[in-house]
Amino acid sequence: QTSVAKRSNMLVMSSDGPLGAYANPHGYVHEVMTLTETTGIAVVGRPVKEYSWFPGYAWSLTECTECGSHMGWHFAATKAKMKPESFWGLRSSQVVDD
Repeated sequence: QTSVAKRSNMLVMSSDGPLGAYANPHGYVHEVMTLTETTGIAVVGRPVKEYSWFPGYAWSLTECTECGSHMGWHFAATKAKMKPESFWGLRSSQVVDD
């Protein structure tokens, strides 16, 4: 029940807009909202380049700092001068609207 982002922080990173469905290598589909910034979310582990849904970006898992729930991923650019340098991909199932 912690506020983690604002609607104004939504970021378009695909032709689907700021919300898209992505499958991981195990076939599980995640509906992901991309954002420029979040609060109360911690990055867990080192960035991984393999299986990134966004070419040129490496991903790390993220979790809620209050409850430890898996919230989604943090994506960091793997090459200089990429815009944005990083962004967040939160699982829509973890986000509620007021």
